Amino acid sequence: MAIPNGDAQPASPYADLATHWPGPCALLAATGRVFAANAGGEALLAVLAPDEADRAELAARKTACTLEPVILPSPSGSSTVEPSLIPIAGGLLLIGRDVTLQARIRSALIESRQRFKDLVDISSDFSWETDATGRFVFVSPQGGLGYPAVALLGRDPATLAIEEDEALLSEQPFAARERVEARQMWMRRADGAAARVAISALPLHDSGGEIIGARGLCRDITAADAQEAALLEARHHERLLAYIARTIREEVEPGAMLNKAASTLAHALGAELGCIWRFENGPPRLVAQSGTLAVPAIDLPGLLQGWAKADRNAVETPQACDTESLSGLALVTSYRRAANGAVAIWRRHDQAPSWSKSDHALMREIAGHLGIALAQISQHDALAALANTDALTGLLNRRSFTADLERWLQHARRTGRGGTLLYLDLDNFKPINDRFGHERGDAVLVQVADRLRRGSRAGDLAARLGGDEFALWAAETDEAGALAKAQGLIATVRECAGALSGVEPPLGISIGIACYRPTSAEAFDGLLARADEAMYRAKRAGKNRCELAPPARVA
Repeated sequence: MAIPNGDAQPASPYADLATHWPGPCALLAATGRVFAANAGGEALLAVLAPDEADRAELAARKTACTLEPVILPSPSGSSTVEPSLIPIAGGLLLIGRDVTLQARIRSALIESRQRFKDLVDISSDFSWETDATGRFVFVSPQGGLGYPAVALLGRDPATLAIEEDEALLSEQPFAARERVEARQMWMRRADGAAARVAISALPLHDSGGEIIGARGLCRDITAADAQEAALLEARHHERLLAYIARTIREEVEPGAMLNKAASTLAHALGAELGCIWRFENGPPRLVAQSGTLAVPAIDLPGLLQGWAKADRNAVETPQACDTESLSGLALVTSYRRAANGAVAIWRRHDQAPSWSKSDHALMREIAGHLGIALAQISQHDALAALANTDALTGLLNRRSFTADLERWLQHARRTGRGGTLLYLDLDNFKPINDRFGHERGDAVLVQVADRLRRGSRAGDLAARLGGDEFALWAAETDEAGALAKAQGLIATVRECAGALSGVEPPLGISIGIACYRPTSAEAFDGLLARADEAMYRAKRAGKNRCELAPPARVA
C-alpha cells in the first residue's frame, strides 16, 4: 500500500518492515519526516541526514541508488553499512546492508597488496616478468640498472650480460624452469658500468602446466660485495698485523724476529722478496731478507732524504723502487718521528698488477710496527753494550770476554781450529796517574784499546779485564802471528811513553802468550792461567816484553 502524501502516518507494510528489518531501516515521508525507524536506521539517518533539511532533501530523491558505505557504532565496536535509497509512493525507504566483513576483506587485500609491494621494493632493485621467449614483458615502474622500465620492455636480458658471465646467462635465470635463489651474475648498467646482480625467479605455468615465462626479482649487490670484500680484506690485514705484532713480542732474538717479519710482509703482499734495513751510525745495514731473489740496488739515502722533506702530519706513501724486471715498494720506518730503518718488497712485473691502495695501507701499518721493533732492538743493543763492554774503552768487559771465549773454545774443539790468548798488563802505569792525573791515564788506556781494536779481525775478542790489564783472543793465530801482534802493541805503548816525558820508570807493557790447541781439551781457566803466568814471567824478565807460555798438557 502506498504512503499517502502529507505527514499522516499510514497503516503500511513498510512501517512493519522498518521495525523488523535485521539491519538499519527507516521510513520517511516526502517531507522528510520519519514515520518509522529501528535503532540502526536512526543511527544511519544521523550520519546521512542529521537535520530536517537534510532528511527532506534525502526524501525528495526519485531514483533508487546505493550510497558509499558508512561506519556506524555497534556493540562489538563499529560496523560498515552500505545504505540504499528506495523511493516509494509518498516517501522514501532507507535500508542498510552490513558489509563489515567484505570491507575488512577488501581492506586486508589492499593492505596485503601494499605490503607485498613494499617488501618487493625494499628487497630488490626491480621486479620483472618474461614471456615464453625470455623477453621482458613487465618491469617494475622504477626500472632497473639505470634503465627506465619502458627501455627494458621487450628486451632480451642476454643483451645486458657482461661477456664473462654469458656462460651463467646460458643457464637462463630470466627464463627459469625451476626455482632460482639469489643467483649472481655481472650485468651492464645503462651508464656502461658493471653491476653484480643477485637474481631470484620462479617459472610461470599455464593451465596445462606448460612454462610460459618467469617472474622474479633483481638486486644490485655491487656495493654490498665491495663492502664485504673491503671488510674481509680489513680483517685479513688485522690478522697479519696481529701476527707481526705477536712475532715482534714473542721472538727473543732480534735477527730471527726481523727475518720472520720480512717473510710475513712479503707473503702478505704477494712479493717474492722482502728486506729490512737499520739506520744506525754509518751506512744503512741490511738486517733481514726473505726470498731467494738477489736484493736490487736501492737508493736508501734518497729515500731517507724524501722522508725528511715530507710533511710529518701527512699520510706516508710507499715509494716505487722498480727495476727492469721487478716492481718494488719501499718505505722508511721511524719511531717518534726519527727515521731508524727502511723496508722494501719486490715482485716480478708479470706476477701481478700494480700495487693497490690496500697494499700501500698494509705496508704503512707494518712499517709502523717495524719502526717500533727497530727502536726496541736499538735500546736492547744499547743495554747490551752497557752490560757487556767497558765504559771507558768500549772493549769487552771481563764477564763478557769470559763468556764469549768459553763459547769460542767449545767451537774450536768441534772444528779443530785453535787460536792464541794474549794477556797484557801495563808497566809503571801508576806514576802517570800520580803525575798527570787520571784523565791522562785514561787517555793512555784508550790508546792501548784502540791499538787492540785495530789489530783485531772478525772472530777476535779484545777486552779490558780491569785497571791496566787487557786481553786479546786471536782466533786461528799461531805463535808467530801472536808474537807479531805483541810486538805491535809494545811499539804502541812505547809511542805513548815518548809523549810522557819525565815519567820514571817509563811506561811499558808486559804480554803473556798462550797458544790453544783443541786436541788438548784445555778449559778456559787453564788457558787464562798459562797466559797470566807468562805475563808475570815477562815482568820478572825486565818488563816491556812478551813471553810464550809452555804448551798445555794433552789429555
